[in-house]
Amino acid sequence: MMRRSPPGISVGRVRANPPRLPHVFGPVPSRRLGRSLGVDLVPFKTCSYDCIYCQLGRTTCKTIERREWVPTEAVLEELKRKLDTRPDYITLSGSGEPTLHSRLGEIIERIHTLTDVPVAVLTNGSLLWQKEVRQEIALAEVVLPSLDAPDPERFEFVNRPVPEITFERLFEGLEALRREFKGKYWLEVMLLHGYTSLPPQIRQLAALVRRIRPDKVQLNTAVRPPAEAYAMAVPPERLRELAREFQPRAEVIAEYRGRATTAQSQASEEAILVLLRRRPCTEHDLAHGLAMRPIEVAKHLALLESKGQAASQRRGLVYYRRCGSVRGHEDHRAIGGMSWESTAVYYRLINEAVKARLGGLHSAPCVLYSVDFAVVEEHQRQGRWQEAERFLVNAAQSVERAGAEFLLICTNTMHKVAEAVQAGIGIPLLHIADATAAAIQRAGVRQVGLLGTRFTMEEEFYRGRLTERHGLPVLIPNPEDRAAVHRIIYEELCLGTVRPDSKVQMATMMSRLVEAGAEGIVLGCTELDLLVQGEDCCVPLFDTTREHALEAVELALKPGPDRGVVTR
Repeated sequence: MMRRSPPGISVGRVRANPPRLPHVFGPVPSRRLGRSLGVDLVPFKTCSYDCIYCQLGRTTCKTIERREWVPTEAVLEELKRKLDTRPDYITLSGSGEPTLHSRLGEIIERIHTLTDVPVAVLTNGSLLWQKEVRQEIALAEVVLPSLDAPDPERFEFVNRPVPEITFERLFEGLEALRREFKGKYWLEVMLLHGYTSLPPQIRQLAALVRRIRPDKVQLNTAVRPPAEAYAMAVPPERLRELAREFQPRAEVIAEYRGRATTAQSQASEEAILVLLRRRPCTEHDLAHGLAMRPIEVAKHLALLESKGQAASQRRGLVYYRRCGSVRGHEDHRAIGGMSWESTAVYYRLINEAVKARLGGLHSAPCVLYSVDFAVVEEHQRQGRWQEAERFLVNAAQSVERAGAEFLLICTNTMHKVAEAVQAGIGIPLLHIADATAAAIQRAGVRQVGLLGTRFTMEEEFYRGRLTERHGLPVLIPNPEDRAAVHRIIYEELCLGTVRPDSKVQMATMMSRLVEAGAEGIVLGCTELDLLVQGEDCCVPLFDTTREHALEAVELALKPGPDRGVVTR
């Protein structure tokens, strides 16, 4: 829990010996502002928020203290030397919250004496409830504040503000600025998949936007590696659909693909690639090594990723490497499939993730043993678990002999025999419950509801592992709902049938689990993602198929001597 502090006292601290970087960067290409010359008015990650989606990582100095964080005269001198780059806008933004600078208004006025280039201010809007901040920011030609949540609870979860900033204060400031500001008011709405992009939240956000009355509404999502892995991007087609819900109709500004680069930005990208050729680097490593602003590095990395020249990988921190320059990390993994429908989903997810990481024509080398599910189902139905165990051990030994370096059992239910399978082979088994638990804990969810076959819901091999190994309380549906889920899985989904009435039934079951206290729902059957998606529930869904597949990719691409070590 964050320690409360009086106004003006920072929570956290600035890193010791921060890199000596200039305060003015670019111009960099911006979808909203063209060629944008950036001005950074605060030290790296000095902000009133600690947003879960921030591409620059966790906030190191969380504060609402307004002071001259960087020297005004130094900023203006640097800016003079950059004006010959002929930007479209001078943008006060950078790697923190610009309205924390106590001489913001003076800086804008003095920029106007130096050039006719218009000034834009990118702000999270958190200090706009203060009249002096509104008066200073109103000197700019364009103000681009943000609204990331529709209500106080989601505001606290997504933005993680200092205690003095409430949702009510934020919204009060956004409305007040609209009444007083005569320039262009472009409101950014940041949406996160499964948290703020569900229909009820979209309706709330659209109503708030109508009250603010901005000149433009701009939708964004977490397309860059976020501070928290559970901050997921809204798919592009869904974001375009949601744009129609806002008045005025929103434009999508999320940079899903790269933009054309100038000769100057190409030179910066080449410098980044030279460094990545030598070793994997974080954004901070690159910024420090190349004397660039972190936000500038982030923009170039986004372009390099979109062109398949660089790839990111989360290993605690997010590391980048040059695609094609690191080989030998694409290790074999084994897949023991149950129903072919779920095996196909695993295969697609793993190959998509490997391609995203390695770029180009890369795919996942793997050994696939697709079993006859009719045999497995008969063993389950008749309670012949020893025969099912022998069946899976034989399959696992086959893929081990084929050269696999670790094993996945692509089903939740058959993890009932996981310990026996692990004992029968000499390679690690990546347990589906462990991969799911890791995702739940990253999301900060404390109690989950579990849906799956009756074996998965009622027996201890799965929910017991979540509770005993990972400390996660697990709720399960009532007996009638458990029977319904089991029937839907075996009589519909395993046969490739998706029925609208079953989708409604599943949504009702999930609602009952949420009412009972579930903060998230585990889709504990690899076929359930054929029926249930994030928008069907008001709390986060943990798709075990996806989490298991992506954890396998993490393990396969992880360098070093600890690669392949998993919890058994």
